[in-house]
Amino acid sequence: MWHQKVKMCLVVVLGCTVSALFVLPNVPTKTKKTMASISLDESNDSPCSSKYFPSQETVVNCSRRSLSLVDNSWFPLNTIVILLNNNELAAIENDTFRNLSKLRILDLSYNKIDRIEPKAFADLTRLERLYLEFNKLDISLLYQKLFCSLVSLLELRIIQGHSSDKDNIRKHLGNFKFRRNNFYCLFNLTILTLDTWEENLYFDKSFQNLTKLTHLGIRGDVESVSETSFENVNDVHFFTFSHANSMKSFDELALSKFNSLDSLSLDSVNIGLRNSLKILGPLANTNMTSISFKNVIQYKDDESYVFKTGEETLSGEMAKYLTTICVKHVALVDNSIYVFETNALNSTIWRECLQSLDLSGNGILGRQLALYSFHMFVNLNSCVLGIHDNDVIHYTPTDHGNFRVDIQEQLFQKGKAKFTFSDVEVPVNTTRDDRLSVYTPINNTNSANLTLFFPPSVRYLDLAGFLHFFALPDPISFGNGQHLKYLDLSESGVRNVHGPVIGLESVTTLLLSHNYFRDMSVKFFDSFPSVERLELADTSIDPLFMSDYSERMFQTLTNLTSLDMSQNSFNMLSKNTFAKNDKLTHLTLSANNFNSIPFDLKNTPNLIYLDMRKNTLLNIDKELRDLFDDMVIENGNLELLISDNLISCVCQSIEFLQWIQNSLIMFDDNGNITCVDEDLRVSSTAAFKDLEGFWRDCRGVYYFYISVSLLCVLIVGFLSFFIVTKHIIVIKSILLQRLTGLKLKSASDYENGVFICCQDDLVAFSRGFLQPFLRKSINTLVEAEVGLAGQERATDMLRAIQASWRVLLVFGDSFTCDPWFMISAKLAVHCTTPENPNRIMILTSRANTNRIPPQWINNVPEDNIMTVRQWGLDDALRHSLLSRL
Repeated sequence: MWHQKVKMCLVVVLGCTVSALFVLPNVPTKTKKTMASISLDESNDSPCSSKYFPSQETVVNCSRRSLSLVDNSWFPLNTIVILLNNNELAAIENDTFRNLSKLRILDLSYNKIDRIEPKAFADLTRLERLYLEFNKLDISLLYQKLFCSLVSLLELRIIQGHSSDKDNIRKHLGNFKFRRNNFYCLFNLTILTLDTWEENLYFDKSFQNLTKLTHLGIRGDVESVSETSFENVNDVHFFTFSHANSMKSFDELALSKFNSLDSLSLDSVNIGLRNSLKILGPLANTNMTSISFKNVIQYKDDESYVFKTGEETLSGEMAKYLTTICVKHVALVDNSIYVFETNALNSTIWRECLQSLDLSGNGILGRQLALYSFHMFVNLNSCVLGIHDNDVIHYTPTDHGNFRVDIQEQLFQKGKAKFTFSDVEVPVNTTRDDRLSVYTPINNTNSANLTLFFPPSVRYLDLAGFLHFFALPDPISFGNGQHLKYLDLSESGVRNVHGPVIGLESVTTLLLSHNYFRDMSVKFFDSFPSVERLELADTSIDPLFMSDYSERMFQTLTNLTSLDMSQNSFNMLSKNTFAKNDKLTHLTLSANNFNSIPFDLKNTPNLIYLDMRKNTLLNIDKELRDLFDDMVIENGNLELLISDNLISCVCQSIEFLQWIQNSLIMFDDNGNITCVDEDLRVSSTAAFKDLEGFWRDCRGVYYFYISVSLLCVLIVGFLSFFIVTKHIIVIKSILLQRLTGLKLKSASDYENGVFICCQDDLVAFSRGFLQPFLRKSINTLVEAEVGLAGQERATDMLRAIQASWRVLLVFGDSFTCDPWFMISAKLAVHCTTPENPNRIMILTSRANTNRIPPQWINNVPEDNIMTVRQWGLDDALRHSLLSRL
């Protein structure tokens, strides 16, 4: 009946309401735009990103993904570079790189690999560079012919950097010697780096097969190097040796076995500076590209050792071999050299040959005199004398211990449209500072109108921590500064900077961090119109001064591309800061007190890197988010660092959290940013990856009440609708009675009391039982008594119904097959009026309850519907009839 239909409708409404309660609203974001300008592609099935080149070649970057397994399906057949470094890989299976015959570079460094199956590299016949360093490999346990299929291999890096517990390692390796079968078949190999834990270093005759080997790097706690150690690798041009902390002897003639050594680097080979310089004897009067001795102090735990041995002073006698070599790049770093004798580096050969000099980390005394000493080097273009903190990395292009190409930098930087390979040229490390690596001293002074002279050809000058100006002279001039491009005066104790500074108009990189610029002129940077990179970290500039004059300070630096203002406690920048610096691409504002992005992003349209870490950011509003999204689409990439702020992961931040998850911007820690939750506990945005669940927690109760209220309204509405539909005649009657004074008609107003309409097979029941019983209390007429047929029967039937106070419809199972009964029922419905709204009564079997036509139900009050189990006049039926009549 009708209430069943109401129940079905309510179920549908409830389902829709509840489903709406558990769905996170779709927050519009511009990050879903298609970026035609970006060539990086993320596959749904692969955690890696790919870059495609017009030459139908693919570079796949899987680095730093915390991968423990690798699937061959991630790599298209035309892949030329695969980067799997910095993951959690433990083994390389035989089919990992199956069918990748075009692969040229494979980086597996910085994993946990301790096993490589014999045929892991079987298909890599074109592989040129293989990086396996810093894993857990034991070379002595590798399959002997593992590398033999790599017939095109040019570079192999397999240094593992195992524990310094040399006794345990030697016991495990059985005093491991380089094995003939490890490398003998790599006939094209030019670059090799590997570990050794031999007591006595020696490369056996198997290395004579490596006729093209020019770059050799070894690492390990060797105790001695003899005269014959290098007799089988005598064609090596670039040799690096590191981490031999227990070196006892290094034969002075060991390097004589090299036919034409071009570059030599000793790093933490603790034989002492004097002995290090002695081994250069066989190289005297030769031409070389670079010599680097870093931290070669013999007993570095004993700070007084250098004074006991006299190695704190670099004398002409100690440097007699060094200064007879025509070398371009020299580095004597972290060797506790405090004094340079006047003739120590006085060499007519160096006057023309030397191009870069690195004496950093030595604490040189008499710096004014030391600086003066370097004017003789007419071709010196790079000079590094800085005394940096230990965590500052300096890189020199002569550091061939790190002569590795940073492939990610080369392949994934903006603007690289084509990938090219060099054959045998020395790769350049691009991961560190692009600065050259040589140092030059300058002079402390506080006098006014000071002029400092540089070597005439110097382009790169690092004096960080070397000078102590205290108050920068006003003005100060720099002689021979017309070629200077790089100047580092950080950690120099500068307190007053007014300017002008004369002679540095060509400087493009200016580092002034870790000074004290409390008293500063807004015109100071007008003296550096060519600056592209400027560092002002931890300079103690007055925050009020910066908030008032930052626009004026930088307005003349129209070529500025990189700016670092970290660690300064700034909380505001002046309006339109960077309005004249539209070339700015890298901006560091970390460790300040900014509670919002302090400049107009529209002034920096080319920005691709913004560091806002360690500030007081609470959120990034929608307008700024849209601007960031536009920038990443326009520029191709954008790195935004916002960790260690006061970002809140509360209910009001749902759109912000959704933006972090969906944005194409590169956030720090892959978007896992620290934040503060509702309970003021430190959390991270990674904890809110289930934003729909978070949304339910935040808005669920609110929307639940709304949904329940809506559901109640709908229920009431549907009930009202059905009630009105069901009792429309009764309602009309009530309204007419109240509004127009309509009078309900009683039985006395009609000729007949009850007119019984029944189907043919119930005529006997109606005439034999119902009519006699009803006539006792009311005049009753049965349809069969009308006695007419044909067309006049319908007319007479209508008249009889109109003349009756009640119409009783009596039907059984087959009532739909009795046409005259159906006609009489329709006539009865038609004759129901507001004056007599309860005219129709129904008597049927219980089995027919659900078969009553809707038109009848809508015009028959539910109380007027009577059912019987079987056709007979029992007490219950008598009571029902009497109560309704």
